[in-house]
Amino acid sequence: MKSFGDLEGWWDNPGSEAVSNIENHHVTGECFKFSVLAVKIYNLWGFGGILFSEKGEIRAIFSGSVLKLGWFIAELEAIREALQIFVAADSFGGRALVVESSSRVVVNWVYIPLQRPGNLCKILADIDSVKLKIKQISFVARSASSSESAAWLAKDGANRRETFRAWW
Repeated sequence: MKSFGDLEGWWDNPGSEAVSNIENHHVTGECFKFSVLAVKIYNLWGFGGILFSEKGEIRAIFSGSVLKLGWFIAELEAIREALQIFVAADSFGGRALVVESSSRVVVNWVYIPLQRPGNLCKILADIDSVKLKIKQISFVARSASSSESAAWLAKDGANRRETFRAWW
């Protein structure tokens, strides 16, 4: 299992993993990283996420389901949930956030409004609204295998009727 320590060097330049056709958004200062992921278990879609401090400490987790709505919606829901938790947990206030998604397409939608599909306007507008409450934020697309913990939470989420959230 890959540990957070295996990601050494990631913090030096988190924006280097950003999608190549979007502007690189770097963050400075103390930074948190939220790894989010969506998975399909049988015909159900789950999503999950795990928040790491710069020191590698786990500070928040969540797990939920979007039933049969599809991967992009599950990935967007994971991003929205991550942002809402980050804002709700006042102890993280003023710190930068990097959101790591397994979908380059979704990261493009977050950054480039003109590329957004019309049927996803509501969830993307919610994401835009919450983004404004975070001092510094960046989104990156990385391999789904980069966070086994987020994958486990997403698998767990496929079987949930309500979203589980915890932070400390």
